[in-house]
Amino acid sequence: MDYKDLEVPEIAALVALLQRMVVMDHVITSQERNFVLTLSQQFDPSAYQQAVAMANEKLRDDQGFVDLVELVVRPEAQQFLYTMLVDTAAADEFATGELSLLVWLEEAWGVERHPAVAAEWDTKSDG
Repeated sequence: MDYKDLEVPEIAALVALLQRMVVMDHVITSQERNFVLTLSQQFDPSAYQQAVAMANEKLRDDQGFVDLVELVVRPEAQQFLYTMLVDTAAADEFATGELSLLVWLEEAWGVERHPAVAAEWDTKSDG
């Protein structure tokens, strides 16, 4: 799977998840900033604009966020987005909030826990 294979609701979920993840550790690294800035270039401009509008509308409250994430139903899209989010979070040290979001996604989507998340989750849970 690649960016071009994502449907508008999946792109919207990605936008929303990245927004939450990037600000969770209260530090936006240059790698995270560059990733977010170039993300829009991966998609058809019209599809990306629709996705951003959908994400902005749904992000008015936590239930809207959950509803948006639940629109991602294709297992290959779930795995693709999860892996992308793990890579983004791993760009710097995993913040506890980032780990919590990733673990929540694992449960919501039924994706297998990434080894890096498992190691960090075990470390932070023990401490």
